[in-house]
Amino acid sequence: MQTRQHSGDENLSREDAAARASVIDLDTIEVDLDVRSASDASRDDFATQSTLRFRASAAETWVDFLGVAVDEVELNGAPQPVEWDGARIRLSGLAEDNTVRIRARGRYSRSGEGLHRFTDPVDGAVYLYTQYEPADSRRVYPCFEQPDLKARWTFHITASGDGVVLSGGAETSRLDVDGGAPLRQACGLPPALRGEEGGRCQSAPRRPPRRSCPQVRIDGRFSSDQSEKPSPR
Repeated sequence: MQTRQHSGDENLSREDAAARASVIDLDTIEVDLDVRSASDASRDDFATQSTLRFRASAAETWVDFLGVAVDEVELNGAPQPVEWDGARIRLSGLAEDNTVRIRARGRYSRSGEGLHRFTDPVDGAVYLYTQYEPADSRRVYPCFEQPDLKARWTFHITASGDGVVLSGGAETSRLDVDGGAPLRQACGLPPALRGEEGGRCQSAPRRPPRRSCPQVRIDGRFSSDQSEKPSPR
């Protein structure tokens, strides 16, 4: 399968989605987000990294990403040239089983797409929230942005120590770091993830695979009302 290079943020066509899905068997995606830059008004970017594990029956494919820059691509432990046209990151030389790590920089949004940043004029605090529908998770982290390529997700979130991080995943541990609290969780677990001072939450994926767009991340001085509801069988 040859990756078609193009410019802009063109959405995925049905033909391209079918072609990629026919050669990719996605297993897991692990995402590292560092949003400690959110409180700095001079910064419009944040650090993001995705590690994708999948099987491939073709030598080439692509990963979707819209952002400021793609800094590093690693395939099965070996550095690769960065081939990014502004929307697609080309991967070539794939094996049957692959681990791809992509380090990039996303852009905070003011339009509600991707990772939206808002400074409250009353309390002066910075608030973040994500909106990924219909195809905007690629604005936050590199991924296969199509609903039929589902994965088991794990997130590591490094946020400022005075905020609250909420998600649809469960916190499992915390670790103090300079300037923030790294948090790790897996998509689809009971919601209870707070980014208070000094913590790291860790969780292994335990729910069925999910597509990229339903993941929700918010950070700021939020309050939350949490409950659990059993999933229908």
